[in-house]
Amino acid sequence: MPKPTMGELRNQAIDKRNSIHAEIEAEYAREAQAEDARFDAEFDRARDEYERIRARPRPDHALPQEVRDRKLEEADRKLDDELKMLYLAHSIDDNRYN
Repeated sequence: MPKPTMGELRNQAIDKRNSIHAEIEAEYAREAQAEDARFDAEFDRARDEYERIRARPRPDHALPQEVRDRKLEEADRKLDDELKMLYLAHSIDDNRYN
């Protein structure tokens, strides 16, 4: 078997280096793609959540307003009853409380 020439040994070393570089580049590409996929998934979740929240109508506060109105009416009724009792206790005629 003939002894390889310096040019052939150099070409083999270059091929070996190129092979190692290709493996490193392939691993980098896989990791970068996985990182991009994780980022995209997180971004998609955030976008979907934003769109869900944005599509929801603003609250109209109907239930709390109804409760507030009932409580105000009850407070007014109690005050009217109290005032009526005061007017009656002092024998004062007032059409608002009769």
